[in-house]
This record gives sequence, C-alpha cells and structure tokens, in this order.
Amino acid sequence: MTLQSPRPAWASHVGGCLGFSLWALVGIGVTLGFVSFFWFAIPPALLLAYLISRRPRWNDGPPLLGLIAGAGLCFLLIAAINWSGWHHRTPGNDYPNPYTWGGAGLVLIATAVIAYAVRRERTS
Repeated sequence: MTLQSPRPAWASHVGGCLGFSLWALVGIGVTLGFVSFFWFAIPPALLLAYLISRRPRWNDGPPLLGLIAGAGLCFLLIAAINWSGWHHRTPGNDYPNPYTWGGAGLVLIATAVIAYAVRRERTS
C-alpha cells in the first residue's frame, strides 16, 4: 500500500478554480444552447462536461456552482447584445430589455461566486 502525499494548498486552490471555470464554460454552452443555438452549443458543452468529469484534477470545482455562473455569464452576453438596439427602439418593436437579462446574470454570478467562496472557506 502506498500513500500519496497531500497536494499543496495552492494546487488545490488552482484545481478548484480551474474546475469552477470549466464548469462555467459548460454552463455558458448549455444556456446558450437552450436560448438560441441548440445544435451548435449543446454538443460541445456536453463533450466538455464529459471531459471535465473524467479528469479528477479538473473536477475539484463544484459543478453546479460553475453551471450557475456560466448561465449568468450567458445572460450578461445577451444583455450586451441587446444594449444598443434597446436604446434606439421605438414603441411597439420587441427588443428585449437588457436590464432584465443583465440583472438576472449578475444575480446568478454573484450567487455562484459567493457560494463557492463560502464552500472553499468551510473545506479549508
């Protein structure tokens, strides 16, 4: 029986942040796929999710929190795309309100980042 030495604290932190960021990319792809580009966004997101789940070094980040942050980033992207069209709209055209999308995106990102920070504090 061989014992593995524990990883240094910085390596654990980097692995967790990398895992969180990769799960956020999956969240962006899944949310973008459900909002607009289904066939172009869902398969790469599922492939990335499969690759992340197979690598234990990348799987240190909490998957659900990364997915929530990625959804928030996608909502911020939608708000940014609709920003100029909304300011130049006329009554009656159906430009989405960027404040609604941006507010939802900021709430999701803040929730995920704060929950991730609290989780990291409890485990260390």
